[in-house]
Amino acid sequence: MFNGERQPTYRAVLVGIVALGVLLLFLCSLSRVVKLAGAALFFVPQQLGILQQVKSDQVRAIDLRASPTPVEFTEAGKYVVYTDSLDLLEITDQLAETRAEPWLVIRSRATGEMAPVEFIRRGVTVLDSPQVNGRALFTFEIVEPGDYLITHPTRQLALTLVPDYVTGNEWRIGLVVAAEFVIVGGLVALVFLPPYWRRKRERDEIRKRKRQAVDRVWQRLSEANRDKQT
Repeated sequence: MFNGERQPTYRAVLVGIVALGVLLLFLCSLSRVVKLAGAALFFVPQQLGILQQVKSDQVRAIDLRASPTPVEFTEAGKYVVYTDSLDLLEITDQLAETRAEPWLVIRSRATGEMAPVEFIRRGVTVLDSPQVNGRALFTFEIVEPGDYLITHPTRQLALTLVPDYVTGNEWRIGLVVAAEFVIVGGLVALVFLPPYWRRKRERDEIRKRKRQAVDRVWQRLSEANRDKQT
């Protein structure tokens, strides 16, 4: 029996399915969107040499199919490890929560000295490079360039290794972001505020003239009433 409710059309159902698909696609690629937003935000500071960002030729893959994996570091400095494996992300988060040792061990082949590995306990942010997939897991520092062995659980996948330009430089990045917002805000103010104040002055002048006209009318009416009374 017809109850008066309007039934959805095929077009409405199709639009809903498409909208849901677009939303799911956006959510699945949200980390990529965040990283691209960061790349755009830091593009000018990078060109000016204020900040460093990872370049495509600095991205290295660490094969986890066999352990340990030999890796040559030609430059000293900090590095960061990324993965998009949900399994490794979950394991790493659990180890970080319990303050256990990282599952990644980096040791110099020449001296046997270990490079301390630290957890990175944050999600994907605009500080992450769009050159790499996934989320940051660990950061470590190579003091002496050379050949190293990386010990890890074996998996049918690869980690991504890039220079770490974020850890220890958060204050500088924060200052750059603040400066960019101030500059952009100033430019927006220079573009939009002068027309706004000009229109405001014009409106104020129009209202002033209207009030003056009304005052003159009332003044004439008052004078006319006084003349009648006399």
